[in-house]
Amino acid sequence: MGGLIAMWIAIHYPEAVKKIILVSSTPCFMEKPNWPGIQSKTLTEFKESLKKDIYHTILRFLSLQSNTKSHLRQLRSILLAKNLPTIEALISGLDLLHTTDLRTQLLDIKCPALFILGRADTLVPISIEKFLRIYISHAQIKSISQAAHIPFISHTPVFLKIIMEFLHEK
Repeated sequence: MGGLIAMWIAIHYPEAVKKIILVSSTPCFMEKPNWPGIQSKTLTEFKESLKKDIYHTILRFLSLQSNTKSHLRQLRSILLAKNLPTIEALISGLDLLHTTDLRTQLLDIKCPALFILGRADTLVPISIEKFLRIYISHAQIKSISQAAHIPFISHTPVFLKIIMEFLHEK
């Protein structure tokens, strides 16, 4: 969701953003005609599941973010080190993902932009790459093979190299 917020800021306050880096992010999480994304049914199922068992639903969600057990354990330990979010907060987040669509507003992002995508991401499918090129043609789009939704954890050296190259470009 952080990517949606960053895009919104870059769109509405362009003077405040020099460059934008979006990791495993999409301007529209929902599947739409000519846009790959999460099916509405999937979010509805997550909402219903949260109401029944918040803990196991969160663990199920975490399992979608990584394709390795060690990274999943790392995510769990980070999450469990804090209090769990409230059901209301999580449902509000899911509602935000369900309703937000910034695709047509991407044209208003004038600063240099970098999207980093994981080729194995099940939450933000790699197939959005070709559509992003239409909505924000000046953006750089980099993908990391075998990375899922958390390339900053699973592929840290490659991830940092991509970011450093982008930040040091003139």
